[in-house]
Amino acid sequence: MLISPAESYYIEASGLPEHTIFKADPSTQRDYGIFARLSKNDHKYIIIAEIHGYGTWIIANFLNNILRNNLKDIINYNEKYNEIFFDDSDFIAVIWGELDTEQLLVKKKGIHDGYIWTKVVNEWKLVY
Repeated sequence: MLISPAESYYIEASGLPEHTIFKADPSTQRDYGIFARLSKNDHKYIIIAEIHGYGTWIIANFLNNILRNNLKDIINYNEKYNEIFFDDSDFIAVIWGELDTEQLLVKKKGIHDGYIWTKVVNEWKLVY
């Protein structure tokens, strides 16, 4: 089971009185996001979703790197992912990253090994 490393902070913050400012420690937060391409009715859709708010920054930064072909900034990116991300097939991938909440910068990001699926015919297959 995959649980966001930021989950404990969200649980802690949800127990505080209303209008209380919560400051997570440390300032660098780890989280996950979902990056997917899905087909429906002859249309292709790109889906980006976060587990928590930190994941929003992480997945947006990851997608920006993919679209700009700036793959060197993705920690574990290699040629095997080109077949998935730049092909025409449907896929779902879990992306991990670290966001510096003080500078609002994604410091690290990568593809979560063991959490990438592609659709073959009408069945989802775990690839990596």
